[in-house]
Amino acid sequence: MHSEDDIEFLLTPNGGLTSVSQQLLTLPMKEKTKKPRGEKVSNVPIETLDEFLNYENVLKNDEDEIEALRMFFRVLINSQTKANLCIATIMTATLDKTVELEYSGFGRSVAGHSKRNFSTTQTCLTMKEAIMDKLGERLETVNLQSKISKWLSGAKDRKGDRKERES
Repeated sequence: MHSEDDIEFLLTPNGGLTSVSQQLLTLPMKEKTKKPRGEKVSNVPIETLDEFLNYENVLKNDEDEIEALRMFFRVLINSQTKANLCIATIMTATLDKTVELEYSGFGRSVAGHSKRNFSTTQTCLTMKEAIMDKLGERLETVNLQSKISKWLSGAKDRKGDRKERES
């Protein structure tokens, strides 16, 4: 008969001991045997507009990928308590500045340059769902989209460009 101590630890391939929970976390996941897909959640941050548009096409046709993205967002914002922090965390992890510069919150023209409408993307819709689930009903959807729009409008100043612009 085994004691609790015998069950809590396993031998690793190199002869060391590891806890069962650590061993379970490192088990290889089975690959899905589905059709090949385009960009995946694991390919973040998305660095080009073409990659983002390809990923959006994947999301249009693949509920599993939408669910994976939703879960990714939930994990990212697990410790956040404010909408602005949730948006910043998700956007920083998901899209590179070059992609953010192509979009505005509602697709309006900015400084004579027509921008794409981020609010109609599946990525935006999924992000809003994850934030609403996290923060609850007290958050207004219109207010949330406005905060996303404000984040996108600040893209030109991220990654040191504000300092360069003011010099």
